[in-house]
Amino acid sequence: MSSTQGKKPDTARILGNLKDFQLRTVDYVYRRLYKDNDAVRRFLVADEVGLGKTMVARGVIARVIDHLWQDEKKRIDIVYICANRDIAKQNINRLNITGERDLELATRLTMLPMSTKDLQQSRLNFVSFTPGTSFNLGSQGGIAKERALIYHILLQEGIIDASTGPKNLLQCGMGKDAWRSLLGRFETDQIDRGLAREFANSVYKDKDLFERLHTLAKVFSHYRKHIPEEQRRERLKLVGELRQKLAESCVSALEPDLVILDEFQRFKDILYGDDDLSGLARRLFDFPDARVLLLSATPYKMYTMHHEKIKDDHYSDLLKTIKFLFDYSEEETKAFADKLAAYRNEILRFHGDAEQKRKILCLKEALENKLRRVMVRTERLAISVDRNGMIKESEDLGELTPLELKSFAVLDRVAGILGCGDVVEYWKSAPYLLSFMDKNEYKIKSQFVAKYKDDDYRNRLREALNEGVNGLLPWQIISDYQKVDPANSKLKILMDNTVNKGAWRLLWIPPCLPYYQVNSGPYAEQKLQGYTKSLVFSSWVVVPKVIAALCSYEAERQMVRASVMYPDYTEERKKRRRLLEFRVVDGQCQGMSVFTLLYPCLTLAKKVNPLLETLSLINDGNPV
Repeated sequence: MSSTQGKKPDTARILGNLKDFQLRTVDYVYRRLYKDNDAVRRFLVADEVGLGKTMVARGVIARVIDHLWQDEKKRIDIVYICANRDIAKQNINRLNITGERDLELATRLTMLPMSTKDLQQSRLNFVSFTPGTSFNLGSQGGIAKERALIYHILLQEGIIDASTGPKNLLQCGMGKDAWRSLLGRFETDQIDRGLAREFANSVYKDKDLFERLHTLAKVFSHYRKHIPEEQRRERLKLVGELRQKLAESCVSALEPDLVILDEFQRFKDILYGDDDLSGLARRLFDFPDARVLLLSATPYKMYTMHHEKIKDDHYSDLLKTIKFLFDYSEEETKAFADKLAAYRNEILRFHGDAEQKRKILCLKEALENKLRRVMVRTERLAISVDRNGMIKESEDLGELTPLELKSFAVLDRVAGILGCGDVVEYWKSAPYLLSFMDKNEYKIKSQFVAKYKDDDYRNRLREALNEGVNGLLPWQIISDYQKVDPANSKLKILMDNTVNKGAWRLLWIPPCLPYYQVNSGPYAEQKLQGYTKSLVFSSWVVVPKVIAALCSYEAERQMVRASVMYPDYTEERKKRRRLLEFRVVDGQCQGMSVFTLLYPCLTLAKKVNPLLETLSLINDGNPV
């Protein structure tokens, strides 16, 4: 919770710190939420990962404050909801535009009365919490601080007395001494009185809840270690209902102007459900004049195959997201679904006709216009000058070798013996598949392992494998530390662009903006000047294992060949100590002298700028 009494944040400075594409997004979102004739109450920013959706949200907050600050009597409440505390820690302080102090994360909605003592007196309030513990209350006992808060509110408002019954009732699974200690040191003066009264009144008006509270308090008036299961269940149910009442009171106390849902796909059940959990959240979303800003690079499942056994498919997930953005309008959601279905049908029956093409483009434009009303997306390609995303696609298609073709024949014969069907896609992706595949991930490997135990199958498989033709990894070649044929054109291209180019000699990727001009060594070699990262895409789990194993082996082999120890490396390797090794002997750390080479010293990084130090040396030590 963070508040400002009456000073308006410097929104111009905040907006001035945004990149151009972020500012354009902020202006568009603000216009769609507040200014357009067909303005909406809910909007999605689906910018690609790494483009600063949190900074966009910060800009939207600034715009909203500018808009609402004109009403001098208006209290502005910004509510930030994210999936968990870890995400909140990353983003919450970026959203704090008050310039006063860091935002504190109230992870539970029910603990809001401890953070909102000055809520009514503050002009601008930031409130943040996580949905898992705030909305999903169920019939559980919650945390001890929640129950202590409930106890003190009910005690101060005269709903219960200070006898042992209510204390024992709300103790739940906590130890007696620890519970009494918590009640004794609880900061009751921090409780928001307005929220306390509203919660107490809601309990008092619910006659059934009020009577069960007092009945159970009498039952628990004597402390017992062993509580019957039925009474234990009744107590948990009662505490859960009290927590629900408190949460509802907290939602009523908030008057959200802007609700930000960060990475909402992680808790989207509260958006679509019809249970108490969703109802509690919907009170926030449906508050009069409130706007909802959703942030997510992946707001719905991108694609699912028909055979995937999951709860939702990509189509229904998309429609649910659209329905929420359209404020649950069945009419608009159906209109969108109809246009989407028509677009799909026209594409499937397209045969090159010009009129058909015009119709498809019209449907596409209609869908885009509909989506732009409630969402916007910026992709990395769109913000680079040449739209290449700093990625250059390899144009080298490679050439099939006789060994690679023979390897397919071997794999195909093995698959035929095992009855595993077509293996073309496997073969195209990686070599030595039967050596690298995991039996828990691939049917052909599990069948191979199982049937190899059978004498008849073993003889047939051995004959099919014909080890000299790339059936399995050539262990004799590896034992002799000789070159292993990649046996796959794509892998050969990758190795030629990395290991075989001499990249194994580089300690790290060459810098784009080097501090120093290097005249000798591997960093000065022309063929490594443009060396950069390689990005490999594959649908198969086995591919990373193959790349890691064979590239690492070849890199080590080339290092060995460049060493004076070669060719006796196999035996020498057993004798050599690892250079960076930390051990604990008799409780004492050993070999820590090299630790300083690895330890990331933040103080040194803050104090020393290598570029400035270099320029200073160039200028004979004079400060730059």
